[in-house]
Amino acid sequence: MLALGTGQGVCSEPAWPSTGLIFDMGSFEVKAVIEDSPAAKASIRAGDKILEADGVPTKGMSLSEFGKHFGPAGSKIALSISRSGAKPRAVSLTREDIPKTKFIAVHRRLA
Repeated sequence: MLALGTGQGVCSEPAWPSTGLIFDMGSFEVKAVIEDSPAAKASIRAGDKILEADGVPTKGMSLSEFGKHFGPAGSKIALSISRSGAKPRAVSLTREDIPKTKFIAVHRRLA
C-alpha cells in the first residue's frame, strides 16, 4: 500500500506532504483515507478507485511512473475517482503536511 503524496515508505520527518489517501498500488483501490485530510474533505472513501492522476490513466502504471505525481505541501493533484455504481468524478486535491503518526495508525489498523 502507498500513501498518495509521500513518495516514500520510510521518512524521518514528523509530517509528510500528502492527500491522505492510502491505496493499493496494483489496483489503485483506496484502502483508507486519513481523517481530516484533503481526501477526506473531498469525500473520497475506502473502496473508491483512482482512475487517473493529472490526466494520466493509472491502469498499468508502475510505482516509478506514479512517483511523478508526488509533490510538496501546497501542490495540487487532479484525480479521476470511481465509486461503485456512480459515474467517475474529477477531484482536485491540495497536499497538506499530515503527521506521520496518522499514517502509522492507519497502516496498523489495515495490517
